[in-house]
Amino acid sequence: MHFVKNKVKLSIGYRMLHEANTQTVICYLQSKPYGVITGISAAAGYRGGGGTGWRQQKHMGGGAMYDMGVYMVNGIRYAAGANAVKVLEAKYIINRPELYIEVDETTEYNIS
Repeated sequence: MHFVKNKVKLSIGYRMLHEANTQTVICYLQSKPYGVITGISAAAGYRGGGGTGWRQQKHMGGGAMYDMGVYMVNGIRYAAGANAVKVLEAKYIINRPELYIEVDETTEYNIS
């Protein structure tokens, strides 16, 4: 994913910033209980039942990235204290092709 090359901008407006758990993670930037962060890997996916709900349909905005990607991206931003990240590698994974024909079941990122 090359946001600069493709001239894509990312904008997220979401409630998580104000939740207690997120505020704790943001405070870790100052105290560094885990040391200096040098890289982050994140993944989001589904393990729910099956069916033909909106999560399995591309035209309805389905797929792990569109539905749950905001959690990964914001978690990375809050943990690293960065508004922009460099994606080294991203991949879509489909473990159950009988359910996820049109969209990704899981999305993974490796960033620095």
